[in-house]
Amino acid sequence: MEFQPLQRRAPKHPRYDAIHRALLTGLLSNVGVKTETHEYQGARGVKFSIFPGSSLFKSGAAGQRPKWMVAGELVETTKLYARTNAGVQPQWIEQAASHLVERSYSDPRWDGQSASAIATEKVSLFGLVVIPARPAPYGPINPRLARELFIQHALVLGDLRTAAPAPFLRHNAALVAEVQNLEAKIRQRNLLADEATRFAFFDARVPLEVYDGRRFDQWRREAERANPRVLFLSKEDLLRADAPAITAENYPDRLTDAGGGLKLPVHYRYDPGEPNDGLTVTVPVAALMQLRAERYEWLVPGMLEEKVAGLLRNLPGALRRNFVPVPEWAKAAAVGLLESGQREANVSLTDALAAWLGRQSPVEVRGTDFAEGDLSAHLRMAFRAVDDEGRVLAFGRDLPGLQRKLAPQAADTFLGIGQKQYQRDHVRSWDFGDLPESVTVQRFGMTIVGHPALMDAGEDAALRLLPSAETAAMAHRAGVRRLFAIDQRRAVKALAATVPEFASIALKYWLLGPSSELRADLLTLILDQALFGDRPAPEVPRTREAYAAASARALERLPEARDRAAALANEILQQNLQLALVLEDQRRAFAPAATDVRDQLLFLLPRHFLLDTPFEWLERVPRYLAAMRLRLEKLAAGGAGIVERDMEGMAAAAGWHNRYLARKERLRAVGIHDAQLDQLRWMLEEFRVSLFAQELGTAVPISERRLEKQWEKVRKA
Repeated sequence: MEFQPLQRRAPKHPRYDAIHRALLTGLLSNVGVKTETHEYQGARGVKFSIFPGSSLFKSGAAGQRPKWMVAGELVETTKLYARTNAGVQPQWIEQAASHLVERSYSDPRWDGQSASAIATEKVSLFGLVVIPARPAPYGPINPRLARELFIQHALVLGDLRTAAPAPFLRHNAALVAEVQNLEAKIRQRNLLADEATRFAFFDARVPLEVYDGRRFDQWRREAERANPRVLFLSKEDLLRADAPAITAENYPDRLTDAGGGLKLPVHYRYDPGEPNDGLTVTVPVAALMQLRAERYEWLVPGMLEEKVAGLLRNLPGALRRNFVPVPEWAKAAAVGLLESGQREANVSLTDALAAWLGRQSPVEVRGTDFAEGDLSAHLRMAFRAVDDEGRVLAFGRDLPGLQRKLAPQAADTFLGIGQKQYQRDHVRSWDFGDLPESVTVQRFGMTIVGHPALMDAGEDAALRLLPSAETAAMAHRAGVRRLFAIDQRRAVKALAATVPEFASIALKYWLLGPSSELRADLLTLILDQALFGDRPAPEVPRTREAYAAASARALERLPEARDRAAALANEILQQNLQLALVLEDQRRAFAPAATDVRDQLLFLLPRHFLLDTPFEWLERVPRYLAAMRLRLEKLAAGGAGIVERDMEGMAAAAGWHNRYLARKERLRAVGIHDAQLDQLRWMLEEFRVSLFAQELGTAVPISERRLEKQWEKVRKA
C-alpha cells in the first residue's frame, strides 16, 4: 500500500466557496491582493499585513499565502493587520460587488472568431483593480463603433467566418480579385476603389442596430428574401470612376497557339523585382514544343506599345536619335504592327518593328539592332511548364531554353496522351478509318493539339499522334508511301529490277555508298514521285477513298517516275564524278577554295541524298555541282582579283552557312522541323551560285537582303 503523509492542516470545508462568497458581500472593504513585498493592497489605497496569529500567517512561507484574501477585521496596532482571514477569488469579488465595481474599456478591435468587436475590460472596486484585463463584447458598450468595425472587417475585408461562406462574400471576393487582376494587367495600383468607398456601400444597406455576426445573419436572411443581391458589389462599385477601358482583346486571359487549337491561360502580376512579375503563360509539358517563341515576343496587344517603346530606347544611339520622341513613335508603331497581322503569322516582333521603321523613315534598322534581353523582365513573357498534376517542372523567360531542357520529358508525355486509335503498330493496310489533320486532347484544364500520322516503320507502318504539324506531314507522307509499297509489293519488286542503266549509276555511286543502298533509295524516290509528283506540298491522302484513288494513279505513273528518277540520279552522280576529278587536280593550288567546295559537296550529297533532298531542289543539284566545278575552273584560269573575290564570297557564304547549322542543331535538339529553315538552306545554294558562277543563273532571285528576310521567318531556338 502506498505511503500517505500526515495532513498538516485540516481539509477545506465542503462549502468553503459558498460560505466565503456570502461573507464577501459584507466585507467588500476588507479585500486585498498580495504585492511584491508580501503586503496586501486593499480598497481605497490602504495596505495591510496578515496578523501573525492568523492561521494564514502560520500556513507556510510568505510565497505560499493566497494572492487574494478577505479579512474579518482590520486592526491597527504597530501597523494595520488583517485578522480572521480567508483566501478568495477575484471573480467572487466582482460578483459580490457587481453594483459597486467600475468597468473601463480600451483597445476596441475586431475578433474574427466571434464575428464581433471586442475590447479590453478592466474591473475596479474602490480603486482596487480586481480584473486587470480581459476581452469583452464591445457592441453593447459602443454600438456605433462596433458596427463600424464589423462593416470594415467582416464585409469590406471579408473576415466573416461562417460554416458556409455567404454567396455575397464569394461574389465580392471574386470581384475584388478580378479588379486586382485588371490592375496587374495595366500595371497600376489605383483601379480598385478605396476601402472607404466599399464601406459606404455596406453602410448604406446594413441597419444601425447590426453590429455583430449574429445580428447580421438575422437581418440578412430577411433582407435577401426581398432582394437576393442586396449585398452584391458590382464592378462599377469597385472600379475608380476614371478607370481606363480594359478589354479582353487587349488583355486576354488565354492565348491561342498551334493554329488556334492550343489555348493557354495567361497570368498577370504587378510585382516589380519578383521572378514572376509581368505575364506568365502556363503550358502543359506535352504541348511545350508546339509553342513558337516569336509569337510570345508580342506579349498582349495592351502591352505592345510599352514594349516597343522599350525596344526603341535600347537602340544604339546613332539609330535611336532618328525615332524621337519615343512615345509617339511607339504608339504609331504599335497600331501599325497590330493591324499588319504579323503576330498571327508568327513573325518576330523585332523583325516586324525593324521593317515598319524602315518603311516610315530612310534609316535602315535590322531586327538584330534591338536588345530585347535588356528590357525589363515584365516586357518578356514568362513560361510555366506543368505536368498532368499541375506541378511546375520549369519556369523561365527563355522559351527555346525551356524547350531544350524539357524536350525528352515533353516527347514522352506527348506519347502518353495519344488516343488509342492513334497508337498502333504493324499497320499493313488502310483499315483504321479516316485520319484528321489534328485532334484536341484535354490536359490539366487546357487543350493540347495533336496531329495523327501514318509513319514508316520499316517492314510495315504505324499510327502515331505527333505534336508538330510539320513533323506529322513529313511522317505521314512516308507512312503512306510505305503502305503503298506493302499493298503493291509485286509491282514494286518488278519495278526494282527494271531501273534503266542501274549498273552504270551504281558505279558512279560508289563514292557515297553500296549499290544496295542506292537501289533502295531510288525505289523509294520512284514511289514518292508516283504517289505525290514533284509538288512541294502535295495532298497526301487521309481517307481510305483518297488513298485508293492515289494508289491507282501511282500504279499508272510508276514507269514514268522510274525513268525520270533514274535519269536525274545519273546526271547528279555524273556531275559529282567530274567535280571530284577537278578537285583532285586543284586541291593544292587553291587549297582554301578546294576545301570549301569539298565541304559544300559533303553537305550537298550526303548518303541518302536522293531521299533527304526535296525533289524540286533535287532537280537543281546538277546546276549546283556545275557551279562548284566552274568556280574551281575560274580560279585555275586566273585573272585580276579572282582569288580576292572568291575569298570574299567564301566568307559571305560561310557566315550564312554557320548561322543555318547553329539554328538547325538547336531545333533538332527539341525535335522541331521548320520548313522555313529548309527553304533557307536551299536559298544558300542559290546564293553560292550567284557568288561563284553567276553565268549559270539562279532559280530564284537571291541576295543577302532576301536571305535576311527569309531568316526572319525561321523559327527561333
